[in-house]
Amino acid sequence: MNKKYLFLAIFIILQAVLVVNAFYAQSLIEANDSVELKTLLFFGSFFTSILIFFSIFFVYKTIVSADKLKKESTKIEDMAQNLRAINRNFAGVLNSINAIIYVSDLKNSEIIFANNYAISKFGEIVGKATSVATKNPMELEPFTQDLITYEYYNEVSNEWYSATDKKSVWMDGQGVKISICLDISDRKSVEDKLKEINERLQDMIDEAVAEVRKKDKLLIQQSKMAAMGEMIGAIAHQWRQPLNALGLMIQDLRLSYQLNDLNDEYMEKTTGDAMGQVRYMSKTIDDFRNFFRPDKPKAIFSIQETILDVLKIASPQLNNANIEVITALDKIALKVDGYENEFKQVVLNLITNAKDAIVEKINDGGKLEIGVSRDAKKAILTVTDNGGGIRDDVLEKIFEPYFTTKDQGKGTGIGLYMCKMIIEDNMNGSIFAFNIDDGARFQVELALADSEVVDV
Repeated sequence: MNKKYLFLAIFIILQAVLVVNAFYAQSLIEANDSVELKTLLFFGSFFTSILIFFSIFFVYKTIVSADKLKKESTKIEDMAQNLRAINRNFAGVLNSINAIIYVSDLKNSEIIFANNYAISKFGEIVGKATSVATKNPMELEPFTQDLITYEYYNEVSNEWYSATDKKSVWMDGQGVKISICLDISDRKSVEDKLKEINERLQDMIDEAVAEVRKKDKLLIQQSKMAAMGEMIGAIAHQWRQPLNALGLMIQDLRLSYQLNDLNDEYMEKTTGDAMGQVRYMSKTIDDFRNFFRPDKPKAIFSIQETILDVLKIASPQLNNANIEVITALDKIALKVDGYENEFKQVVLNLITNAKDAIVEKINDGGKLEIGVSRDAKKAILTVTDNGGGIRDDVLEKIFEPYFTTKDQGKGTGIGLYMCKMIIEDNMNGSIFAFNIDDGARFQVELALADSEVVDV
């Protein structure tokens, strides 16, 4: 039964007792004529009723308050249990995270909570000063911001951490700083390696460039050796006729001596002719020596004159292969700034390739056309043959190193690569090839020397 109604029933019963008592007192008053007695009985009954009323009311309020207090106490205990459960769950969550998490009191800078991961790194640190427990240099600095993020090296765990400190309010209402530290040692190790690589990058580039240059020098040497072989063949062609003539002169001298037909006039003519052949052969040697002279500096030279010098050397081989040479050279000397001997190697290489293509594809009727023309700012050299052209599947590869379409032992695959290097790298020009009609055309474009440029 509800206590409020119980007290109400008791109150009614007591009031009924008071009423009965009042009637009893009234009967006594009527039986006694004393005024003092009547007054005493009236006020006694009145005050007794009031006293009983307030006593019962006080007891009622006390019991009701006690009941409310008990209910509130029960609620508080339930809340405390829930809070303890939440704290256990919260701590369980924090302890399951593989990151250092600790909470410190802002006022005293003491650690009031640390998860298992933090304890495994620093030991038991709860109750200790943060700077002493964690060896974090930032803990010595005043914490004036709501949130800061930084990186530091920890001497206790010998690891790099990415740390975040945040102001917050703890479960008991006090102001705290929550610190979370993530292990970034692997990232720092990678960064250090990248830094080391970046510091060595220039050295690595220099080493790579030096290696490339070394290979290029080897390729140039191989190209020169290949060209030397071509030159030896050319010398043989150049010297074959004068050597043959000298042989005939010597035999004729011997026959004349045997027949006693020698005289001053005959000796003068014969020795003059012989010396002419010797001078021709000597000039041929000088031409070839100048052609391969490696120390010739960069200078302005005439493309037409250079091509004619190359044709002097290559003509015997072309004539021997029964190849007709057609030249279409601009009448005005076109001058470029570069290395003349290297350019001669390019021209000789293009002529030799054209000759080989013609010899391989056709037996007779070979034709080689060499043209030099100009536009406003550049000179254009073309070498065209009727040797059947270049297959489409290899046309884009012919300037690659060691690529050759010739049979094994007949080509090194570096001739056209060297041409490309000389024209594009050493002379800032361009070289390319394409097929026309029944043959192929190689085209070289070089910037004219400043004095030769015509404004348009």
